[in-house]
Amino acid sequence: MADSGEYQGKRQGKYGDEDEDQNRTWVWMLIGVLLFCMFAGILIPFVLEYSAPYYAWRWEDPVCPALTEEEKIDCYPEDDTPNWYRCLKRGCCWHQSTTRAPSCYMAMNIGYNLAQEERKTISGYQFDLLRRQTPRVYSGEIWRLRLDIEMQTNERLRVKFYDPGWKRYEPPIDTPQTTTVAQFPLYRIDYTKEPFTLQIRRRATDTVVFNTSLGGMYFSAQYLTISSRLPSENFYGLGENRHPRLQHMLDKTEKNVDTWHVWAMHARNQFPDDRSQNLYGQFPYYVMIENDGSAHGALLLNSNAMEASLTPLPSITYRTTGGVLDFWFFFGPTPEKVTEQYCETVGRPVMPPYWSLGFHLSRWGYDSTDRMKYIADRNRLGGMPFDGQFADIDALDEKREFTLGSQFANLQDYIDNILHRYGYRCVLSFHPGISSESQGSTQYEPFQRGLTKKVYITKSDNGTILYGESWPGWIAYPDFDDPSAQEWYRDEVKQFYMQVPFDGMWLKMNEPDNFRHGDRYGCWRNWWNYPPYVPRWMHDRRMWDRTLCMDATQKTDRHYNLHSMYGHQMAVTAHDAYRDANPGQRGIILSRSTFPGTGKYAGHWLGDNMSIWKDLHYSVIGMLEFGLFGIPFVGANICGYFGEAEEQLCLRWHQLGMFYPFARNHNVRDELDQDPMADRFSLDFRIAVKKALETRYTLLPYLYSLFHHAHVNGSMVAKPIWAEFPNDVNTWDIDRQFMWGSGLLISPVLDKDSVKVNAYFPDCRWYDYWTGHPMARTSQRRYITIDAPFDQIPIHIKGGAVIPTQWHSQSTRFSRFLGMGITIALPDLDFTDGTAIGDLFWDDGDSRNTYEYRNDIFARIEATEDRISYVADRAGYDDPYLPLIQNITILGTRKEVYQVFVDHQQLQPWQAETTETLYNLKTLTLYNVDITINEDHDIDIRYI
Repeated sequence: MADSGEYQGKRQGKYGDEDEDQNRTWVWMLIGVLLFCMFAGILIPFVLEYSAPYYAWRWEDPVCPALTEEEKIDCYPEDDTPNWYRCLKRGCCWHQSTTRAPSCYMAMNIGYNLAQEERKTISGYQFDLLRRQTPRVYSGEIWRLRLDIEMQTNERLRVKFYDPGWKRYEPPIDTPQTTTVAQFPLYRIDYTKEPFTLQIRRRATDTVVFNTSLGGMYFSAQYLTISSRLPSENFYGLGENRHPRLQHMLDKTEKNVDTWHVWAMHARNQFPDDRSQNLYGQFPYYVMIENDGSAHGALLLNSNAMEASLTPLPSITYRTTGGVLDFWFFFGPTPEKVTEQYCETVGRPVMPPYWSLGFHLSRWGYDSTDRMKYIADRNRLGGMPFDGQFADIDALDEKREFTLGSQFANLQDYIDNILHRYGYRCVLSFHPGISSESQGSTQYEPFQRGLTKKVYITKSDNGTILYGESWPGWIAYPDFDDPSAQEWYRDEVKQFYMQVPFDGMWLKMNEPDNFRHGDRYGCWRNWWNYPPYVPRWMHDRRMWDRTLCMDATQKTDRHYNLHSMYGHQMAVTAHDAYRDANPGQRGIILSRSTFPGTGKYAGHWLGDNMSIWKDLHYSVIGMLEFGLFGIPFVGANICGYFGEAEEQLCLRWHQLGMFYPFARNHNVRDELDQDPMADRFSLDFRIAVKKALETRYTLLPYLYSLFHHAHVNGSMVAKPIWAEFPNDVNTWDIDRQFMWGSGLLISPVLDKDSVKVNAYFPDCRWYDYWTGHPMARTSQRRYITIDAPFDQIPIHIKGGAVIPTQWHSQSTRFSRFLGMGITIALPDLDFTDGTAIGDLFWDDGDSRNTYEYRNDIFARIEATEDRISYVADRAGYDDPYLPLIQNITILGTRKEVYQVFVDHQQLQPWQAETTETLYNLKTLTLYNVDITINEDHDIDIRYI
């Protein structure tokens, strides 16, 4: 047995040596494979980079016909200076450009083919598309696309490209659905099959308003692009950015600053400067005036980070990082109708309370309730009309939400017993970030309640809360996409309202903003935080700069898709929260971050501006753009936010600001006071500002009626001149003047030391607001230099307009009971039927849904030289203190008055006064007519 064991041991030792040799062989083979892979990994990319186009044997050759510089669409947008090797590898075309046109541009065969014939649907047509065999550019290419065309109404068309095999994120905006096909559409749709291109035409003129024949449609998981020729150079919109002109000047002249320009869209707390950087909100929407004066609008309903590139062809290229390509077209045909159709789609504007249209005082740096009271008292005692006072973040305890600091402990008493007593209102600031830090042993209860209900946005890796940094320190962000978070926020607002009876919510930093970049420790390197393509002009090409990580988790999707919806969803939640806290009153919601549809719930201010002259002009452009975007309740910080406003600048800004739909003086802490009664301003300044304020308050019934039309129809309040005169080519590039409704033309002073304004007057009769004098016929369709002394802003009334007015007072609480007036501006009686038309809307100014419940007054006013008809179509609002119409002024009469009958009762001779003006025209003023606003009336005028 011993020999046998020895033999077995030797035998085992022999086989062990053989196994060891085999193991060495496998190791050397493995090392060889690794070395080969390393060599191949270095050599193959080098060869591919500097050899023939990648996979040229596999893909279609690029089709590169001779194109003009303007027709070229950038095929390498992530690199301003690509080389031709990389360009050809991508399947693009290359020709070295000597202009700002791209050298690497789209081949005509990049895109999709029609896979099969179109199918009819209940609302239009459906197409299946198949990707052409062109090189892949980004990962996750989608080979099969579906296109739904919904002919929803005669004026509204929906065109939606999407992936039929995978549900992709779409913004949860309530848009119209239809089960029928438009019977008499203003548009026609044509297409080609290989490659598939789409042309949308206006039937009446055969104008192609959207044309994808430039090629280059590309659809992948995180990169979608489509290009279209545009029918004219009169392009307005896209946002939120700071635009140097309202019109995007797509011509090829030296005045063009937007040629080959790229505008990024992705909500971010970015100081508005002269670059193209993305600001607080996102609006992939534009309005275009075609060459014959017809207008159309186009909305890309997509909330992902994107850019829009404009060229002087003209053309537009969209590049977005996710979602679907969901286009909505509105065919007007007038600019006013386009805006109404757009608002019908995304939501018509909220009706603001009457008091919110007054003037408001605000600043960051009151530092105490006593200081707030001091500022309000000096303006009240100085005779300055105002209606509201805003308290900024300095009112909070350690800058934490739903708290009051020790210096503002008596804020409730100030609001109840002083502000509300004298007819004023108070609006408080709210931020989304909820402090996660405790003060000593005291827990911050709002955060703890939110923690219990799991309302905060979380990280993607393990579901823990994502913390950012803001004014109170480390903060968590409520997920306003989550119904439980919405309920929690409504409860917190309601509890805080019981402590402080505020009148509105001012939503700040809701992009959402973050003093850190991403999370406390940065963001993971993955496809969400570092996608294949990042739109240009974003800071460091980093989507999570000064905000949350894009891979953060919300209720329905990642923050990557929801980011630009955050401010909108907070505005919706705040609107509902204030309704629950104060069911009887509208209040106001102001949101810094906005999205299409936010106007249904909130207004907007234009953010952090500078106390410099050029920002006056920028504010006009921003105000007019947000009117197009369906948020008419908008305005800039009067006198500027940063910097010290010199007296003349602040004066001119108050004069302009009195025609912002939302008028508020606001500035940053540590800057000098700039309210109208600030100690540093002269007596002449105060007198001039008081005059401007009183002018606004006189016109508030007209402004309120304009907001009624915006709420009911979606029409504009402050609007460009071209919106009223689209057929006048001279108006298309005007952005230093604007209109209130159809009746008032405002020509502000926007330059230092100017006492004259070069103003354009379209083709109709115009009257000077201050004197009632008509403008000469020779001034029509011309620029005229008019006087603009330091105490006055030029205002003109359009012939054919009716302007309801009211005596001004310290605040709207008292002015609403004072006598009203009507100014009738007759059109040119030699060229028209001589009829002026207007209306008046009136309710209690504060209750919710007065129009919907018919608890209102709406009267139509029609006037000729010899007759005024006042018809109260709706008279459901009854109040023993309803104001009376006391005085009526008729501009542009031609004869001396003989007799006037009001409801068949003759006026006394002293009640009718005729005043000579210019050009053989007169002004007739009727005094003390004292007619009610909720009943029908007829006024007959007889002349000598």
